[in-house]
Formats: sequence, C-alpha cells, structure tokens
Amino acid sequence: MVVLACVLVATLAWQGYEKYFGAGDKAQSGDAGLAGRPYGAEAPSDPAARGWERDFAGALTEAAAAGKSGDVTSAEMEIDRAASIVGFAWQRGFSAEPEFFAGALAALDGVVATHPESERLADHAFQAKIALAELRWGATASSDAGASAGLALAAPRAIA
Repeated sequence: MVVLACVLVATLAWQGYEKYFGAGDKAQSGDAGLAGRPYGAEAPSDPAARGWERDFAGALTEAAAAGKSGDVTSAEMEIDRAASIVGFAWQRGFSAEPEFFAGALAALDGVVATHPESERLADHAFQAKIALAELRWGATASSDAGASAGLALAAPRAIA
C-alpha cells in the first residue's frame, strides 16, 4: 500500500513538473502564443496573421471527413472550431482575400451536404457563416476611410 502511494505521489509530482516547467515549446491544439500561428501575431500586418486561414481550412477538412464517415457530432464540433478561429481572427482585426470567403462558404455547404437531414449540422454551419460575415464586414469597414473607429449604435434609425 505504501509503495502504491509513493508511485502515485511521484507520478503527480512528475506531471506537475512537466506542466509548469517542462517542454514549453510543445505544440498543442488551441495553444495561444505559438510562433507561426495566428494566435502569435500581434497585428494584422504580421506574416503570422495568415496562419488562421490554414487552421480554418483544416477544421473544415476534418468536418467534411467526419460528415462523410457518418459522425455528425464530430462534424459539428469541427465547424464550431472553424467558427471560433474566424471569430478570433475578427477580434484581432485580421482579414482575408475575397476568394477565401467564397471557398469557405462552399466548404461549409459541402459539409452540410454530407447530412442534409441534420438541422443541428445546418445550424452550426449557419453560425460559422455568420462569423465569416462578421470577419468580412470588419475587413471592409476597417479599409473604408473614417470607418476604422468601428460601428456605434446608440439609437434606432428614425424613419422620416
């Protein structure tokens, strides 16, 4: 019994050491601040800011593969991951070329086509399309003169 307790304490100590002091350069999914990843870019002009597009495409590829294999839940999760990547890019002020949006929408439609009867899958894809629209609107608004201050809605429009 004492030996088992010693092994348990040693294992926990080793895991704690690895977590806080161990190899900090290991790439993990969702790790913020890695060089060469969109999360490591500080400004939209930073070359690392384009990495999010690769991650987005990877998530949609995984969603399509999951949909084709019949795993609708995994496809939904990958679409959500893609939408969160786009949301993060939008919050950081990153942009994309217009061709990116056409391809992204087609890829989302392709994932939904794997299971057209699934309303949940269609809802997840719709939310991802909203995130893409926000990103595209943010990119066009920031490129317009005088629109870089953002959109402020104080009251509804008056109809004259």
